Amino acid sequence: MIAIHCTTFTFTGLAVAAVVDMSSGALPLRVNQDEYVESIVALSVSAARRAEVSSPLTAAELTLYRRATGALLWATGQPQPFLECKASMLARRFTCAVVADLGVANRVIMAAKAARLMPLVYPSVGKAARLRLFTDAFSVKAGIPTAHTGYAVVLMPASVPAGLLAQDALLSLVAYVSHRQRRVTHSSVAAEVSALLEGVRAATEVAAVHALLATGDGFSLPPLDVYTGNFSVYNTLDADGVLQPKEVGAAVQELRVLYHGGALATVTWLRARGKLADILTKHNRMSALADTIRTGRFDVRLGDADYLSKSSPIGSSSASLSS
Repeated sequence: MIAIHCTTFTFTGLAVAAVVDMSSGALPLRVNQDEYVESIVALSVSAARRAEVSSPLTAAELTLYRRATGALLWATGQPQPFLECKASMLARRFTCAVVADLGVANRVIMAAKAARLMPLVYPSVGKAARLRLFTDAFSVKAGIPTAHTGYAVVLMPASVPAGLLAQDALLSLVAYVSHRQRRVTHSSVAAEVSALLEGVRAATEVAAVHALLATGDGFSLPPLDVYTGNFSVYNTLDADGVLQPKEVGAAVQELRVLYHGGALATVTWLRARGKLADILTKHNRMSALADTIRTGRFDVRLGDADYLSKSSPIGSSSASLSS
């Protein structure tokens, strides 16, 4: 008989707790970094200095601003992904920060501390699983020419069908990113294509790791389902035309090869309320990601009109999933 012990331990600065779900008998993991978040010190700004909202930061102020931003990036890059975009936007101001940015940093610190009671929840999904990739991109204004990329990779039981996700579908958030795109894009489609390709590459690496851990075979990859909120990107995977500029066309062609070759099992277009990656690119946007993290379930109610989904032409004999 196997004995199961529930305990709490710290691993690389993360507090990990195993708590038995008395209703189901499952053993989900809860991960937080509360102690570290509590140690982040708010920036002290005098009333007179706060009145100079457009003044550049002094060398001493800039050092404190960068230190606080670095601490926030570490915390949000671990158990608080719903705040990572806000921290990333602070980092984009390193070379042009003004006094007003000190107040913004303090508000993000307060938000991080207020969210300490919302740990990441990792329910058990079993060895047979599917990976779901949610991607988003946002063209940042305010004089910054590069867009922002966000994606989230979640692990779900293989029994959960592709396409429309049920509100109670179990999931584990296994990877996510929120950062400035590495190339300048001149349209929303170009930005979304770049984000999708980056997310697919990252999800493929996650799939290989999962396959190795679950089956011992790093080449027996779980199916990958892709979700995007851009209808043009959804449609272009089935098209034959060449997109311009050429770097966008090359990225689209790579995605088409992956889709038609079966590496992308399904591609789904979602309305905004179902886009888990939305808050990773829009720091003022409310998102379902926070509730999803809190419950360990998809936690979004979608209807038939909220999505369109299609299967790869290869590797599936089923008809299109389009509603």
